[in-house]
Amino acid sequence: MAAERRGIAQAAIDITPMAPYADPAVLQEINEQRVALGLDPVDDPWHPMRNFRAGVVPEAFYRPETRLPHAHYYRPPVPSDDRPLDPAIAHLPSDRPLVLASLGSNITHFVGDDGPSILDTIVAALAKLPVTRGAGVGHWP
Repeated sequence: MAAERRGIAQAAIDITPMAPYADPAVLQEINEQRVALGLDPVDDPWHPMRNFRAGVVPEAFYRPETRLPHAHYYRPPVPSDDRPLDPAIAHLPSDRPLVLASLGSNITHFVGDDGPSILDTIVAALAKLPVTRGAGVGHWP
């Protein structure tokens, strides 16, 4: 919005494919910030991404109604068939889904020092399901 106010082209790096843009509170917050910067209110919650959106996850992570025509999405590399699977993965059971739980490096910024115990809780819950499970933070039960 600051770039828009200065007449500078802008782009949005989108890290939230499941963000609730349709929620009226989102548009209200956008407009409060726009007014505070001396910009006119808008009626489209996607306005901040109208020029260019770069998604840091694949397009499939976005619900169809949230995929913007001018957006660009991360495209994972296509693995070649001649590369063997990592042995740690190749030897996992194939009769059930693999679930990887990871909270990322910023978890302690959100929940303090409880990050690892939250991950342990997730792993314990997954232990009750018929899945092969893995966990981030150097933890593979």
